[in-house]
Amino acid sequence: MKNGESKLQTPLIGEMLTLANFNTNTRSTISHPASFIHKTLFERGLYDESYKIIADINFFIDRIIIQNCSVEYIPYIITNFNSDGVSSNPSNWAQTIEERTRIFKELLPPRILKDYELIFQVKDSSLLKFIPFLEKTTGLNNLATKILRSLIKLYKIIKGLD
Repeated sequence: MKNGESKLQTPLIGEMLTLANFNTNTRSTISHPASFIHKTLFERGLYDESYKIIADINFFIDRIIIQNCSVEYIPYIITNFNSDGVSSNPSNWAQTIEERTRIFKELLPPRILKDYELIFQVKDSSLLKFIPFLEKTTGLNNLATKILRSLIKLYKIIKGLD
């Protein structure tokens, strides 16, 4: 924020942290300047400083997601800090994405990573909300599949794709 403006940024409240929560450049998960980390978590290893931008994210994914350590949200303002840092700057997001990809490859077994990447590609699709209903209705599911297949084919013809 510029000219002394401030913005209260809160992490996920009342929501269980998942791996997907850490796969973003635009949404807050855990603000490391306001984090209290139990010393026993550092006995398992410190921040990996080979990550120039998101060493904290690597640490949190390993401890919270992989090792299933507990997290507690405390509803108090803990710190006031400048949000113009390296990880908040959109010009550094390409490197952030590269580092996050490396984190996932290092921490997740290849078969889990493959499934996660597929799920993450479609997680924000507006069509996902229809799948549970369609899966319960064989006839409608088949009809919807045929209609979508035809629409995609028509779209590709109109756009000159394939």
